[in-house]
Formats: sequence, structure tokens, C-alpha cells
Amino acid sequence: MIIDTEIIDLYLNNHSLKQVENHWIFNSIVQNQHLFEEPKKPPYYKLKEIYKMLVKNLNSFEPMNKDIWKQFFCDMPIPASTKIYLIVGSPAPYDAMVRQDLEGNNCIILDLIRISSYSDDLTKLYKIVRTLITHEISHILIHNTYPCPNSDASLYYNLKYIVFDEGIAHFLSFKDDVLSVDWYSSEMNKRRKTSYNALLNALNNPDSLHNNKILEKSNSGTYWDKFGAISGLFAIVDYYNANGKNSDIFKCIFQKGSDVLIDFIINHLQN
Repeated sequence: MIIDTEIIDLYLNNHSLKQVENHWIFNSIVQNQHLFEEPKKPPYYKLKEIYKMLVKNLNSFEPMNKDIWKQFFCDMPIPASTKIYLIVGSPAPYDAMVRQDLEGNNCIILDLIRISSYSDDLTKLYKIVRTLITHEISHILIHNTYPCPNSDASLYYNLKYIVFDEGIAHFLSFKDDVLSVDWYSSEMNKRRKTSYNALLNALNNPDSLHNNKILEKSNSGTYWDKFGAISGLFAIVDYYNANGKNSDIFKCIFQKGSDVLIDFIINHLQN
């Protein structure tokens, strides 16, 4: 992976982002919008420590849930050309994301000020970053095999892709030893029901005037409220359990592509 530090270097040296506020990154956070926020005097010493820690650890990065990761992606390597941009200047809640650069290459973007707000402990922060990077690299490998829908794709096509793409990324990055989680506690069952029902409601009541808002809500905001992403997370767990808890099922999910999870959810709710 290639680590690009142009923006954070400029900020640490000049304490200003005026020279780069029109950088392509700030035009790519949300499609057709320019999102930029000049940082408000953060603790520079903390930013420098996080910067050093990230550069050191990212060069030897290993994803969470490595055995399950291998089931999903087999021997698919993380592309050596993958760029990670260490930046500041993105508005909340955009802490980590995958976006395409001007040449159409998938890149990971990490905002160090957003990330630094999560803890004062560098060890804890790296655990958080490892979660974020596991999530974002999952997206890159998925997108390399199954490209994102075109801008004119239907609500259904977009939602089924979100369920698949975000479901895998959320599952792999949920926590280490993800299969040890009690996925059928009363709290988890409530979350599952809420997300599945919200997804089914969106599919059964399409509204072309509000498609963008529906898609945004399905994949952004508070963690458990992202009904598309969370439906995908639970669908992977439920599909695994419905197929005898065989770890080979993760490879099967990936090979089948974006239809498999949404079809499973719809059939699950109808039975």
C-alpha cells in the first residue's frame, strides 16, 4: 500500500489547509458536493503521534478475522497500488472512506482529526483504525470483483449492492473473533428485526423522489440505524447459521454475488 501524507504534512507545517481546500478528496466525499472543514486548533502533538503510529503500523497491516477474510477473498491480494490518504479537513462523520481518485483508482481516506476524537490512548486508536482499514479494504476487494452500480441504477439494485458490499465489510470489521458474538441475544434480535423491516419497507415502497435519501439512510448515520448495511451484517450471520455453520459458506456468499443476501432476507421474512 502507498501512504500519501501531502494534506496532513501541509497542515502540520502551516496550521492551515487553504492551499488544498479544493483538493479532489473534498469534492468526492459526497457526490456532487464540496465538503470541507478547516480544523479548529486541534492538539497538534496528538495528531503527530497518531500520524507516526499509522505510518508505522499500516505498512505491516493484517485484517481482522483473517481466517474468515480468506474464505471471502481467497488469495486475492490487497493491490500494491492501493493508496491510503492521511488527511484532515473532512466534516463529521466522515472519518474513513473509500473513494475514487481523478484517475478512477480506489483509495482509502482517513481523517486523523475525526479518528483522534475517539480516544487519547494510541493503542486503542490503532485498534479503531484497524477496524476502519479492515472495513475499507474489504470494499476495495469487493469493488474490484463487483463494481459499484451506475448512478442511474434502480433503488432495488442499489440496495441489494449495499446489503452485500456493506454487509461483508461490517461483518469482517465488527470485532475480532466475530463468530463468538451472541448474534441472537434479545438486543441483537431487535436490531435484526428493525433493519430487515426497514429494508423490506424501502423495497416495497419505492419513492423515486426520495431515492437518494433512502440510500443515504441505508448506509450512513448511527451504526445500528444503517438499515441496508446492518441487514447485510445480520444476513451473513443468519445465512451461516442456516447452512450448518460451515465456514465454507463465506466463500459461497462472495462467489454468488449481490443477489444472495437480499434474496435470503426476503425469503426469510416471507417464511
